[in-house]
This record gives sequence, structure tokens and C-alpha cells, in this order.
Amino acid sequence: MRLLFSRLGQCLISTTTPEAVARTVAKVADDLFGWDGFVFYPCFEDAGESYPGVFIDTVNGERVDVPPPNSNNQPSVADRRVLANGAELILKESLSDREPGSIPYGDRSRPSGSIMRVPVRVRRKVTAIFSAHSYTLQAYSRNDLNTFQTLADYCGAALDRIWADRTFRNPKHNSGWCGKAPRMACDWRMGKVSLSRSMRPIAGWSKRRKRNWKGKLFP
Repeated sequence: MRLLFSRLGQCLISTTTPEAVARTVAKVADDLFGWDGFVFYPCFEDAGESYPGVFIDTVNGERVDVPPPNSNNQPSVADRRVLANGAELILKESLSDREPGSIPYGDRSRPSGSIMRVPVRVRRKVTAIFSAHSYTLQAYSRNDLNTFQTLADYCGAALDRIWADRTFRNPKHNSGWCGKAPRMACDWRMGKVSLSRSMRPIAGWSKRRKRNWKGKLFP
């Protein structure tokens, strides 16, 4: 297992898209405990763009990408349970049993017999949900769930890095002081600097200290 996680870390360093992270995790998860269906549901809200996620199912013996179960990309009741309560293990007694709150995807004529869902957590914030599905009853154990959660947490930093980069590059979200740094640099004149209102608290500027803030760069 250590070797798998070591290889995963090396792969995640070079990933630049959420989809690449999801497919890398899916491959490792398949090696660890196997699956017939795999889902990556993103919960990013700060990047100003939507991402449909990754939905994989086994159809006619082959793993294929399938469309999301709903067009508006809203979390299901099952997803909201994970967001609120954390990882969950669903082991049905019969394939005919329906899971409350779930939305079928892919081959809807073949319900999952075993399901694991885990949140991807970064600094106490959930950025995505992974789920593994098996058509076999009692396919997963509590140890498998713990391993899946460790796998999800392991890739959390990579997703956080990717989404932070997208947020920074999005002009709509570049209204903060970081986005104004280049503009401030263009205001250097005669060894002085002009501070915008958003930059003043960060630089320690105040009306009381205004006289000392002539903006001189050098003593």
C-alpha cells in the first residue's frame, strides 16, 4: 500500500485538472479494493466556474464515462449526507433495495449492491466527494472505507492547489489585494508608492500614520 501511495503522490504533483486527479485516484482505488462504478463530485464554489465531475460505470463489461445523473449538477441527498456527516458505507441486503437520497447514474437497470462515499477534506473544508460502487453485495468493509478516506485526504492538497490556481487566474475573483498588486506596481513614481484602499490595512497604513506614509521606498 505504501508503494501505491508513493506513486500516487508522484502522479498528483504533475496533475493540472480535477479530472486528472479523479482518474488517478480511481486507478489506485481499483488496485486497493476494486469497483464497478466510480464518481468524483466536485464541491468547489470559489473558482467562479462549474465542473460536472467524473462518472464512470461498467456497461456491457466495459468501463465507460457516463453523463451526470442530473443536468443542474446539484448534490443529491446522499451527497449532502456526506457533506454533513462524513464518510459512509452502504451495504444492501438485496440488490432490489433502494438507497434513500441517491440518484442512479449510468446503467440504471443495475443497482449498486455496495457503496462507499468519502469527502475530500482540506483545512476542514470539503472540496469534493469520491464514491466507489460495486454490483456485488457486501463487497466492501469498514477497513476499505478507512482506506478510501485516507486516499481522498491524500489527494486533497492537489485539488486545493488546482482550484486555488483557477481562482487566482479568474478575473472575476481577482478583486482582492493580490489581484491589485500589479496595478500597485505600476504606480511607483519617483521612489514613492500609491496604496489602494484594500492594500492600506495590509501595509499598516492609517489616517493617524498618514504623515509617515509618504510612500518612500528607501530611507
